[in-house]
Amino acid sequence: MNTVENGFKIVNVDNSQLDKLKKEPNAFDNGAEKVLESLELFIDDLEARYYYDSKIPYENMFNALKCVVKSAQESVNIRNAIMTGIIQEVPSEKVKIEREEEKVVKQPKARVKLDVEEVREYAKGKTLAEIAAHFGVEKQYIKNFVNWHNIEYQFSKSGRKPLYSVEDIKKLAQSMTVSQIAKVYMVSDDRISKFCKRNGITCKK
Repeated sequence: MNTVENGFKIVNVDNSQLDKLKKEPNAFDNGAEKVLESLELFIDDLEARYYYDSKIPYENMFNALKCVVKSAQESVNIRNAIMTGIIQEVPSEKVKIEREEEKVVKQPKARVKLDVEEVREYAKGKTLAEIAAHFGVEKQYIKNFVNWHNIEYQFSKSGRKPLYSVEDIKKLAQSMTVSQIAKVYMVSDDRISKFCKRNGITCKK
């Protein structure tokens, strides 16, 4: 299921995960946390896109985020999709095309069922392009898959280098607090704290 709105789309929506979330006793808190995590990842993706640019279009980034928030306020379907899906920015000229394509009845494409652990093992030291070619899927599809399952891979030499990896933070967390790690990478305590929580990392108290 792909949900397309004016300026963004949500991919890899998992309705089974959404149903499971609704049945949990603390569904409200968990749902709110999932929404905030998705928005945080969306912001990170926007920042990453302009990592090497001398002029960062903050107005465009702000408008993209505002569009997501406004749509989520107005539509329960968007809120539900955000909880289990990945938000992606869509240039305005592409939105109309995608909506037109939705009106055309198409034969469903055969989906490639990937094994999470098999992909995780192969992805070590491999770029997204290499992983996609190996499993016979599109690069965007594998990118969504590895992001959803927190699978590490080798960033392309021409792409943005991550500030830190799960392994980097795990090593530092053995002897450093959240604040100390944040100072190492010159980021906020909150960003490191959320990263650790998302990846199950416990820092020194």
